Amino acid sequence: MVFVRVDVDENKEVAKACEISAMPTFKFFQNKAEVASLQGADPDALRELVVKHQGDKWGEGQSLGGGGGAADAGMSEKEKRMAALAARGL
Repeated sequence: MVFVRVDVDENKEVAKACEISAMPTFKFFQNKAEVASLQGADPDALRELVVKHQGDKWGEGQSLGGGGGAADAGMSEKEKRMAALAARGL
C-alpha cells in the first residue's frame, strides 16, 4: 500500500480529477481503478479500508526515500509529485 499526500491548494488539477470536495479525503486505487473512498477523519473507517484493500503483505516492494535520482533532476516539487502519481496510474 502506498500513501500519497496531495496538497489540493497547490494541485487543483489533481483535486478536480479525483473529485475531492472535502478534507481529508482518502482514495483507494487498485489496477488504476478507484475501489473505495472515504471523506472525513474517521480512524476506524480508514483502518477498516486499509485492512480490506492492503493485499498480500509480501507483494511488490519499493525502496524508501531514494526518489528518482538522476531521473528527477531539475524537476520542481510539483512535477515530482505529478510524476509519482502518474507512475502509480493515478
